[in-house]
Parts: sequence; C-alpha cells; structure tokens
Amino acid sequence: MKKMLLSFLVGITLCSSLFTGCGNGSTTKTSTGTTAAEDGITVAWCRETVNNFKALQPIAVPENLSATGVKVGGEFDVSGYFSVLKHISTDDGYVLDYVYITDQKNGGPILYVRPSDGNAFSAYDQYQTATHDTPRQSKDNSMIWLVKGTEDTGKGNRIQIDGTPQGYFEYAILQTLSNGFYLFGAAVANNKTIVCEKDELESIWAEIAAAGEGSVDATAKDQAQQLDYTPGVTFHPELVQVSFVLFYKYTRFIRYTCYISKEYPHFITNIKEEPLLDLNSTTE
Repeated sequence: MKKMLLSFLVGITLCSSLFTGCGNGSTTKTSTGTTAAEDGITVAWCRETVNNFKALQPIAVPENLSATGVKVGGEFDVSGYFSVLKHISTDDGYVLDYVYITDQKNGGPILYVRPSDGNAFSAYDQYQTATHDTPRQSKDNSMIWLVKGTEDTGKGNRIQIDGTPQGYFEYAILQTLSNGFYLFGAAVANNKTIVCEKDELESIWAEIAAAGEGSVDATAKDQAQQLDYTPGVTFHPELVQVSFVLFYKYTRFIRYTCYISKEYPHFITNIKEEPLLDLNSTTE
C-alpha cells in the first residue's frame, strides 16, 4: 500500500505520454479568426493570472496533514482559487475541496467537487473508495473530476466555464496547477508553474539556486531563451484547445496542450506534452 501511495503521489499529475494531441500546441487562432491575444489571452494577462494563482498556495504543511492526512480546520481553502480565476466557477450548491494523502514521508492534496452542505470526505480512504465505486468517463482525463454525493458523480466536475478564451485558459490552470500546495517528499515533483514569457527565466534560475538545486549552465540558459512561450487558445467545433509552457520545479520545460469539451459538464478529453528542455542533463 505504501509503495502504491508513493507512486500515486508522484503521478498525481496526468501522464500525457499515454495520449496524443489533435493539433499544434502553438496555435493561437480562435473560432472567430481573431488572435488569442486580441481576445484577452495576452502575455501580461497570463503572467498576472498565474502569479496571483500561485501566490495563494501555501508551502508549509500543517502537522496534522503530514502525520495523518486528516483536516481539522483552518487549512488552505481551495475555493479561494476562484478569487483569481474569475471566468470559471462551481455550480450553485457545490464547492471545490480536497483530501490529503500521506505516508508521513510524502504528501500532497487531491482535489474534487462536493455539495456545499459540509458533506466532505474526512480522509483519503473515503475518496479512494468513491473513485473505485464510480469509474470516470472513458475520455475524461481531468485531474479534478470526482463529484461527491450526486447521481452523476463520475460525469464532469460541476465547474462552469463562461465560454470565453480566458475561461478555458483558467480551467486549464486549475486542472494543471491546483494541487501545488502542501507538498513534501516525492510529491514535490508535482510543483510546477506556467511560464508565459522568457522574461521570467531569470527568476527561475535564481529560484533554482536559492533552493540548493545547483546552477544552470550557459548552454541550458541559452536553450531556454530560444523556446516559444506563447500561450494559446483555439476553438474547434466540439473542443477548445489550450496550450502553454509548463516548468516542473526544478527539472524540465514542456509544452502542455489540452483539449476541453465545450459541452457542460466540461472535462479534458485529451492531453499532449511536448518535451522542450530537460535541466537534469545540464544543471551542474
């Protein structure tokens, strides 16, 4: 069980090598023929939204969570994410919540949606039972997918998108970055961020050095400067394609492209990860 737990913690982030994309991740045209930037997905908007989102996430793990995984009150409230992600929201009567999974050496959160009447999972084991009892839809590759206490538990996640490019981009942010808090041990591998422009690289190099992860050599820094960080949103007839560069701390850059169903309940139907730069082979 402990080995399975560790593997799960490391693999909370979806392993997109199992999937293939249906388009080029650098596309920035919407269904109306306008560029994503003209519709609000600018570099500045991307950077501000991601920075504000990441700023909400606490780092230090409460002792009760690291020891038992059971919340006692006063822990981080993930519903606060919607104060930054203003183009998405949970349905009336539902809230975003999480269980915490730990083996005392590793730990991290798993998010889900539940009715707002206090009907929350008290521990990971309850969540695990629910996921076994309610298989997800075959094409649902979302990180957040389970709805507790409803007859449509395995269908979508009760998170509404307002139909704008910003809404779909924010939905992808939530699905990709939302479990980046209270991480320790092997689960720290899930700590990642979205890089919206190359001007952010200097702060990344400084963060790597400050974390004691070594220095990044000049060749790697030059390669990182050459990457295209352009975020993109493209509308297809039934799906919306969202693409951006993810940086996994402190190891690698990838271009992440996901395809979100237009029809509610929304879910991620497909994921593509394109490796861009691996710092493990260049960090001294």
